[in-house]
Amino acid sequence: MWKTNLITFLTASLQRKLMLAFMVLVTVVMSAGGIYLLRNQQQSASAALEAHAVHMTQMLSKTLAVPLWNIDLKSIHDQLEMVMADPEIYSVALYQREQNQPLASKKRDGQAVAGIACNAPVIYERDQPPSATELGSVRLVYTRYYMYQAVERTRMGIVAAMLLLLASLSLATYVLLRRMVQKPIGELLAMTQRVADGDLDVRIPVLSRDDIGLLSEKLNHMTDRLKQTMDGLGKSERKYKRINETLEVRIQERTDELRLLLHSVGEGIFGVDAAGRVTFINPAALNMLGFSESEMTGKGVHDLIHHSRKDGSRYPDEDCPMYASFTRAVTNHVTDEVLWCKDGGSFPVEYSSMPIIKDGKVLGAVVTFYDITERKQVNDKLEKSAAALRNQVGELSKARKSMLNILEDLKETRKEAESAAHKINAMSQAVVDALMMINGQGLVQFWNQGAEKLFGYTAEEAMGMNFHEMVVPPELREKAQAGMGNFAATGQGVVFGATIQTTAVNRSGLIFPVEVSISPFQVDDAWFAVGTVRDITERNQAENELKAHIEDLERFSRLTINREEKMIQLKEEINTLLEQTGKEKKYKIVA
Repeated sequence: MWKTNLITFLTASLQRKLMLAFMVLVTVVMSAGGIYLLRNQQQSASAALEAHAVHMTQMLSKTLAVPLWNIDLKSIHDQLEMVMADPEIYSVALYQREQNQPLASKKRDGQAVAGIACNAPVIYERDQPPSATELGSVRLVYTRYYMYQAVERTRMGIVAAMLLLLASLSLATYVLLRRMVQKPIGELLAMTQRVADGDLDVRIPVLSRDDIGLLSEKLNHMTDRLKQTMDGLGKSERKYKRINETLEVRIQERTDELRLLLHSVGEGIFGVDAAGRVTFINPAALNMLGFSESEMTGKGVHDLIHHSRKDGSRYPDEDCPMYASFTRAVTNHVTDEVLWCKDGGSFPVEYSSMPIIKDGKVLGAVVTFYDITERKQVNDKLEKSAAALRNQVGELSKARKSMLNILEDLKETRKEAESAAHKINAMSQAVVDALMMINGQGLVQFWNQGAEKLFGYTAEEAMGMNFHEMVVPPELREKAQAGMGNFAATGQGVVFGATIQTTAVNRSGLIFPVEVSISPFQVDDAWFAVGTVRDITERNQAENELKAHIEDLERFSRLTINREEKMIQLKEEINTLLEQTGKEKKYKIVA
């Protein structure tokens, strides 16, 4: 934890990053130079000691020639004592020719440190007659202990000098960076924060033509453009607000009319999902069956009201025409079956079941049924039934006329939806998604051309940048960074594996809404994530408007689903609007 806190502290500001980079660079250079100097010094000292050992051995071999010839042991011991006065000599020994044991020797206690052993023959030379006789040999062993001590003292001196130089350079660099980088950037951040807080009249003074001055100039330009954009958005918002208010009133009026129409019809109507569970049911159906809406909604319709045939025998699911509609997309019309009530009784019905299909998949079915008890009981009352039927047809005709009037009004709504659809279509043709890959610390590892266009950074510039600083709002960055730490350890971050809407900031500092989708993956023991970022500024405006229109049309279709002809007309309207916006048809019309 303390290592993480130290790294965070050192990299929290540009000044600290520059100071850290400078200190690392200087330390590496000075360390390399110091190591080189120390190594050369040690090698030179070792070579000098070896040369000295050879020289001393040769000199001793010459001075011992006469004493060894005369076997003058006292002189020999005196010379050996004199040699041992040199603290770097560990031992000395004089050997007679062809003798394994030394004639005389001197040795210090302990062991020689990295000893240097030198041997030289002892030769006695005579002038008259000229001759040279090898009497034996002398052996000197030098210790490197004192050489190593001298090298260590030199090393400590070099290290002290390097530390002093590094401290002096660091202090000078700190003062320069504080004056030339930290202070201007601090002023720039303060002014930028005022702009971010909504003060679009503030301007940053441009005091130089360096990078900071150019950045200040660009931020001023961005602020001007942002203010113009906000002014334009304010006008557009007021305009769309008036349009939405008017549209909401008209939609509510049409919705109330359709709801009244659905509740006023005499037929029983209910809808089921792909599992046969009731999703909606109208009051007429509830009155005929004796159930409340809560008792039927979400329940299996077959086991509730269609479990047995009219003779009381079990009615298997697979033989039921309703079951065929919501499982196999089969349209059925049945005239000789019964439905069962809450009190255990039953009544004969004529019903139609029609599947609901979207994108080739059966989502459920809509069932319309009539109570035909009177039709089954008495035929001498056929005329009365025919009159009642004519009345129902009249009601249906009125309802159809009312629906046609509503659909005429919907044409105007459709024109407004088409305008919004054109906006979305134009926007979808122009959008190019940004694609990037980040590592477990949130740093960019890959950057495509879409990302270059969206954020303004080239791929080379984006490498190593923090992804959160570009697409996570400032107030959520701390939480996202904490989640990134969790993601680095387990591959599960708070913002990964989902699609979210947030804001992003480009190279010029412009903040805009985006849709971000991030998927994590693991390579060996390391975690990464692939993310796509899409600018949804215009899409949000146009798509919300279109969505409202489509939801209105879908609401109308659900409310009028009791009429096959009306439902087909509404589905065709929705399919037409979706085709105009470049989307696939939502409904499959089954004749």
